[in-house]
Amino acid sequence: MFLSRRSAPGVLLACMLSLHGTAQETSSPVTGSAPTDSAKVERIGGGVTPPKVVSQPEPEFSKEARKKKIAGNTTLTLVVDPQGLPTKIRVVKSAAEGYKKQKDRDAAQTLDAKAIEAVEHYRFTPAMKGGQPVSVQLNIVVNFQIF
Repeated sequence: MFLSRRSAPGVLLACMLSLHGTAQETSSPVTGSAPTDSAKVERIGGGVTPPKVVSQPEPEFSKEARKKKIAGNTTLTLVVDPQGLPTKIRVVKSAAEGYKKQKDRDAAQTLDAKAIEAVEHYRFTPAMKGGQPVSVQLNIVVNFQIF
């Protein structure tokens, strides 16, 4: 999904959001600890339908990244629980990757925080298995671009 808005005259900020199911094992919780029924994370496919986004607030550009004209992708992994809420959100690929100067890396890492902040407020219809809502793990890519 592509989102854009004008942040200042002549500056268009855009965020590209895409959802990807993961190959998480059916009986393994995301945390890696011993599985429990409430911590099961199902695999999309094989009778498990993916969750659907019903609400996704637009990520904001950070002031630091806007000032330095930093762009990049942040890849997040998360679990969508049976209520359709995002949980266990963490960065698996930072927008800072590819920047060599520490000041640029620091500014790009603020985009990671903005991506997490937005995804925390996403709402989904839950994934379903056999007519019952289940937890599934997803990756979400947030692409921050300045045009």
